Parts: sequence; structure tokens; C-alpha cells
Amino acid sequence: QAALFLQKHPASFLIASDINGETAKQYGLTVMPSSWIIDRKGNIISHTIGFKEADQAGIESTIQQALASKR
Repeated sequence: QAALFLQKHPASFLIASDINGETAKQYGLTVMPSSWIIDRKGNIISHTIGFKEADQAGIESTIQQALASKR
């Protein structure tokens, strides 16, 4: 499923895969795609379920803010 999504929506960032599904269990993953934005200290600052083109700008803004933060 992820490969098909990425064919339609290529990513310009690292995508990690957990073939055993342990990470999905820990985060309670129920829908693909889902994404979590995690800050430098390991805190979840955003969680998005599914993907809608209309959400892209907000997600990118959250990522930019997280990258700019010194915390």
C-alpha cells in the first residue's frame, strides 16, 4: 500500500520502513498513510491520518516550524 501511495505522491524525504510492524503497533497505526511529526526531543507535535491534498500546506508549515525550532 505504501509503495502505491508513493508512486502517486513521491516523497522528497527519508521514509523508514519497519517490516515487523513494531512501530505501527506502538503508535496505534490504523490507517495508511499516517504521519507523525516528532520534534528534536522526541515529542509528537502532529499526527495526520490519511492524506488530503488540502492538508499539504499545513503539514509542510508544521515541519518547517519544527525544523526552525531550537528546542
